[in-house]
Amino acid sequence: MSEPEPTEFTEREKILIYCLRDTQLSSPGRLFGYDLAFGIVSVLCMIFALARHELALGFVGYALIVGRLGVNFIEGQKWTSDFQSIVRKYEARLEAANAKPSCSE
Repeated sequence: MSEPEPTEFTEREKILIYCLRDTQLSSPGRLFGYDLAFGIVSVLCMIFALARHELALGFVGYALIVGRLGVNFIEGQKWTSDFQSIVRKYEARLEAANAKPSCSE
């Protein structure tokens, strides 16, 4: 018989829970602003690349967009597994709290 999954949160999970509870840390505008800044800088690099006929600036703009998308994808995978683990642990705690002792005599 396999052991039940532990219901204690890891340090990373505790940090994520704390950040989600704090409205300033978890506001969508905060992350959107960060991504928007990357988008604006990369578009400006592309515009300057076209205006000045410099391939290097175009490459920098493209690298910024691809790099940011890559970071978002990798972090998204990490966060997804962390959130799945948090939900499983909360559900296990709820089941344990709602479990009623049975009398089998």
